[in-house]
Amino acid sequence: MSFGKKLLSAFVEIEEDNEVENHSNPSEENREVSESKPIKQNTVNPSEEDIQKFKNYFDNLLNDSKSTGPDFFAFSKMIEAMTVIADEKARYIAAFAGLAAQGLSKAKLIESANQFLEVLEKDAEHFSGTVNATFEEKVQSKKQAVEEKTKKIQELSRDITDLNNQISLLKLQIEEDEEKINSNVNGYKNESDSLKNEIGQELEKIKKYLN
Repeated sequence: MSFGKKLLSAFVEIEEDNEVENHSNPSEENREVSESKPIKQNTVNPSEEDIQKFKNYFDNLLNDSKSTGPDFFAFSKMIEAMTVIADEKARYIAAFAGLAAQGLSKAKLIESANQFLEVLEKDAEHFSGTVNATFEEKVQSKKQAVEEKTKKIQELSRDITDLNNQISLLKLQIEEDEEKINSNVNGYKNESDSLKNEIGQELEKIKKYLN
């Protein structure tokens, strides 16, 4: 499995497509290569299961990217654990004080938060490239197959029934794959934007509360 499939498989089930039976495929040299087209951004709302899946993914991503010793990741987890402290400023100061004893400085806290933002940006680039490649493989290629088989229906009347069945199957696969991909694209973007916004807000509070 390619790197792109491995990345996207964290969010959407990817199976190797079986070749659709074809009695008279055109030769490879006569087949036109389809141009890459932008993915339609359908408004498919991610399910609760997808939302939790992305939360776990980003949590693991930041956990794997954390540095040795206390950093922003440890600080944010401590903030979450201190919900019993109602006052936000007191919660931030208490969390920082606990980690400062382990060697965390405000500079290191801000630096590591910015590093996590870079990790999220790079991961988003990888995800976008993987989605485009998967879309081309699982959707665009099937759309091209639909066009080819539609032409064959006009040219080969003896294959009309067989080809119509193949087209119906391909269209069903396109609809299912496109919905899955768009659902995961929107789920990824929503959670990524939310997390980046949250980190940005916490950075502002760190700068405001920790002198």
